[in-house]
Amino acid sequence: MHSLFGLAASFKFGSPCLALLVATLWASEARAVNWEQQAERLARVSATLLDGLPIAEPAIGKFGLGLKFDTSFLPKPNTTVGAKKEKVPSSPIHAVPTLKGYGLFSVSKQMKLGFNLYAGYLMPGVEGLLGVKAKLSQLAYGGGGTLQATMSRTFALTFDAGLHMTSGEAKGAITAADANDVFTFKTMAYYVAPGVLFSSLGIWSNVMLGMKNTEAQLKIPADKTTLKTKDTLDDAPLPVWFQIAAGWRHAPTGVSAGLAYLVVPARLYMPRLHLAAIYPLGGPSQTASSMSRPRPSAKEAATAPRKNRSEKAPSSKAPKASKAPKASKGTKKETLSQEEVAP
Repeated sequence: MHSLFGLAASFKFGSPCLALLVATLWASEARAVNWEQQAERLARVSATLLDGLPIAEPAIGKFGLGLKFDTSFLPKPNTTVGAKKEKVPSSPIHAVPTLKGYGLFSVSKQMKLGFNLYAGYLMPGVEGLLGVKAKLSQLAYGGGGTLQATMSRTFALTFDAGLHMTSGEAKGAITAADANDVFTFKTMAYYVAPGVLFSSLGIWSNVMLGMKNTEAQLKIPADKTTLKTKDTLDDAPLPVWFQIAAGWRHAPTGVSAGLAYLVVPARLYMPRLHLAAIYPLGGPSQTASSMSRPRPSAKEAATAPRKNRSEKAPSSKAPKASKAPKASKGTKKETLSQEEVAP
């Protein structure tokens, strides 16, 4: 699926009316001194809507390959411009279909190290199904490392760190229903994600913390205007975005689902959905195999020691029955007694 943002805001200065980029803002934070600062802020929020940050989940086998969809539920845009409400259609969701692969290797009985790589592409044209009159094409790729520390048979600590890159272009009705605008963006984000894994239940959870660097540009041919901006969250109290996520996975098939909540300070916050089908190519990991191994019943566990003792009993008695020295001693005594009796 795909999203285009559809929020138009304009400010009158001089004769023409300048239509700015779509975005969703908190009213208490929209305090720009002039239209240029407001335009820059709107562009930053709009680019953040399309970042497509990953939702990290723990690996489930030695090797895996499959598809994932990290879907963002976009805030409903405010399309009011002064006393008029612009009819600029927008998508309620955004997701880039992504191919993901990973590897996970045991370095000790308690620790595993691994990596993951992913790449996805959103083709223009899907937006027409959602009524959006602008075409968006987007490329997303990245990767990172992972660590799993087994604390018990059913519990492990996880730690991920990675890099996420995305770039794209939107053409069409962005600032107005009949506009032919062009919006380009490029984002680099890096993150760390400590978490936990309950292997017996297939439940995982983590908290992602990261920073980002975005460059965006909007061209409005109707006004012969080009707006450029760079965003590092420098105007936020703390220039760090964070995301809380939790999910469930089925180890034998690699199917997983999860929910997340993304907060980018001074930009936006929104819920997200994670769906993936990443098949474990190298067979289930030690953690996953312990999930599927059937546990013995109470009756089997109670009778198992008895069987062991009954199996050992014949072998312990056998050497005593096969002792031959006693017979030889008796023969010697009989021989001696005959020799003593003989004259």
